[in-house]
Amino acid sequence: MTTSSPTTRLAGAEPISTAEQGLWLALLGAAIGLFSLAWLLLPQQLAQAPAHRGLVVLHLEADGGLRLWNRPISSQQLPGLLREAGRLNARAHVRLIPSPTTPWGLVQRFLPLLEVSALPFEIQLPAPVPAS
Repeated sequence: MTTSSPTTRLAGAEPISTAEQGLWLALLGAAIGLFSLAWLLLPQQLAQAPAHRGLVVLHLEADGGLRLWNRPISSQQLPGLLREAGRLNARAHVRLIPSPTTPWGLVQRFLPLLEVSALPFEIQLPAPVPAS
C-alpha cells in the first residue's frame, strides 16, 4: 500500500511543454483583449441604439448649449443635421431633452428650429429636481 503525497504526479499526467504554455498564454491574451474591447465598445453601442432606430436626441443645457448625443453643436448647424437625418432615415424623429435647470423660455426659442424641419419632434421633460 502506497500513500500519495501532494508532490506525486497523477497517473498519465505529463508536464506541459514550453510550446503549449506559449499557446495557452497567447489564447489567454487574446481572450483578455477581446473582453477589454467589448467592455469599451458595448456602452457606446448602447448609447447609439436610439440613433439606429431613427431617433435624433438633442440635449439642451441651461446655458443654451445644444448637444447631439454627446457632441456639442451650434443652433446654426441644427437645420442641416436634421435634413441629413431625414435623408438617411425617412422614419427619423427628433427628441429634445432640456436639462432640469433649463428655463422654459429657452426651450421655446429652439422650437421654431425644430418646426422648420420636416421631421416630427417631441420634448422629453426632465425629472423634477428634488427640493433640498
